[in-house]
Amino acid sequence: MSRITKLASSWTLLLILAAPVLAQDKKPEGQPGDDEMAAMMDVFMKYATPGKHHDHLKTLAGKWKTSMRFRMSPDAPWNESTGECESEWILGGRFLQSKVKSPPSEAIPYPFEGFGLLGYDNLAKGYISVWTDTFLTGVMVFTGSCDASGKVITLAGEFADPRKGGAMSKERWVYRIINENKFIFEMWSPGEDGKEFRHGEITYTRVK
Repeated sequence: MSRITKLASSWTLLLILAAPVLAQDKKPEGQPGDDEMAAMMDVFMKYATPGKHHDHLKTLAGKWKTSMRFRMSPDAPWNESTGECESEWILGGRFLQSKVKSPPSEAIPYPFEGFGLLGYDNLAKGYISVWTDTFLTGVMVFTGSCDASGKVITLAGEFADPRKGGAMSKERWVYRIINENKFIFEMWSPGEDGKEFRHGEITYTRVK
């Protein structure tokens, strides 16, 4: 009888010690299994992996000298200024981060700073740009596409315009990649007659 009691006690102790392990092996009801989790992770990794459209942006990375000109209307003279830009990849090559600076000038009469992110959304199948600067206290979000060559990227969006008391204004941005050491950034918006005109242009020359 004593032997049976000792044997029963041993099994009881073993079950108590094994209980936490058994509990870990049993998944809560409604939770995905290992195969489902692996499939979900595969979907996310495919979505998150940079592709050929991110490659189109590689030329834009680096340090640049900028030559800028702006005007308020189609028949107004250009106001010019110079500055600098540094663009680098972040988040494993998913977004290009750009920081722009320029001293006071005819075009911008006080020190100017800007910050932007440019990338490609694999799920939405389009480029996306987020921008803010010392003219703003909000952000501008633009989306778009590229031409067949990948050297002309066009984005469009709307932003709250302080000149209109916060009413929305439309704008279009165009990146024209000339070569490895030069690209041009254009800004287009409707004039008072509703016709679109180029109100800004920045030429980027790589610092070697």
